[in-house]
Amino acid sequence: MFRLLRRTTRRIMQRLSPDWYPAPSHWNAQQRQKKKSLRDRILKHVLPNLRTSSLVKVRGELNSLVAVLEPLEHSQAAQSLSQHMRRAVEACAETSTNPGRSSLEFQLGSSLSELSEAGRKAVCQIDKLARYLRMSGDLVKLAAGSSRQMFQSLMVEHICSPEPRKPKGAHEMCSVHAEIQLILHYEMHPCHPSPRAMGCSKSACYLCDLFINRHGRYRISFAHRRLYPKWTIPNAVFLDSEQVGSIRRIIRDMTQEMERLISLGRSSALSAPIESMACLPLSSDLVSEVRVAEKSEDHKSVLAESGSSTTLTLILHRLSQSVLHLGDESLPFHEELPATCDAVQLTLGTMTVFFDFEEAPGPFLSVKGAAGLATTGIRTFCVDNLSTRDDVALPSDEDDRVRFRLRVSASIFEIALGRRLVK
Repeated sequence: MFRLLRRTTRRIMQRLSPDWYPAPSHWNAQQRQKKKSLRDRILKHVLPNLRTSSLVKVRGELNSLVAVLEPLEHSQAAQSLSQHMRRAVEACAETSTNPGRSSLEFQLGSSLSELSEAGRKAVCQIDKLARYLRMSGDLVKLAAGSSRQMFQSLMVEHICSPEPRKPKGAHEMCSVHAEIQLILHYEMHPCHPSPRAMGCSKSACYLCDLFINRHGRYRISFAHRRLYPKWTIPNAVFLDSEQVGSIRRIIRDMTQEMERLISLGRSSALSAPIESMACLPLSSDLVSEVRVAEKSEDHKSVLAESGSSTTLTLILHRLSQSVLHLGDESLPFHEELPATCDAVQLTLGTMTVFFDFEEAPGPFLSVKGAAGLATTGIRTFCVDNLSTRDDVALPSDEDDRVRFRLRVSASIFEIALGRRLVK
């Protein structure tokens, strides 16, 4: 962890933002004048607005974090900066991560909307600082786990970020997001086979999520789907005419999709005012893939995102993608998946279950409604209590199947995946 912190000292200190530490070079005079430390923002904009009894534990953790950050308010902290940074990151992780809760933002829930913009930004910084500790843990798992052989010869290639530009019709400078940089890099330097997953350390915004979906070649782990008006793509002078034509078609499709959503005229209250989010209903084939069940040698992992719907959408990933909509009348669903199918995405409202297969031929998938208590050995998960970041181990049963139940609002679904179909 010390090595990771040393390599990211400047960025961590900019997030902690004590008065004595220089502001980022790209800040303007107004931003520099308004600069406040993270500790100060927690005290003034977060803690005073957390009044509900359910947040007593969170308030206590935030007060403990404030105490840890206090020494960093003084310039003398520079003499032992690494120690203070480590304590700050550990305290942020303690506040951000709780059993079944992957972030402070998730813990606050609807209370987040009661915070000012400065308060919400402080919450975001706490969650981002916590990731430095979680990243260290992930690296340790990779080094010690069964997959370590895959990471013995890694090549790190730096991708230069395109300069911000002002597209025609824009009022301000716009930036190219990391996901778009990676896709354009692979367009310039194709590899065979192409990578299936887009490994980004950040969740995708709405426009990146939509671009990746329309591109059709990559998958991402998660999308927060916030809408950023300063999103853009660079002038692709380095691509050939066929690639440029393909990207133009993607942008045209994205524009048509957004116009369609806007024409619906529906909206819902934002969980955080001023923070623009894609709150219009996304079509079923735009749901980003959140890995929920994955085959491994001795256990399966479960992840989920909250949702509430009894309508299911089943997407089979093959050379040509096909979509099967399963309503309540379609259940139970028992099918052997095609040998060419390498993954299945099962969507229940805003919750997504993602199965990734390692072997051919395709396994059997069973989805059915359930009622009452589950039989012995079948675990039931309420999607509102599941985290999108933590793994839950599920062993295979005697029939070499993974079986579990998902409670979505008032409905319960039993899902089974295995090499043999057992109804």
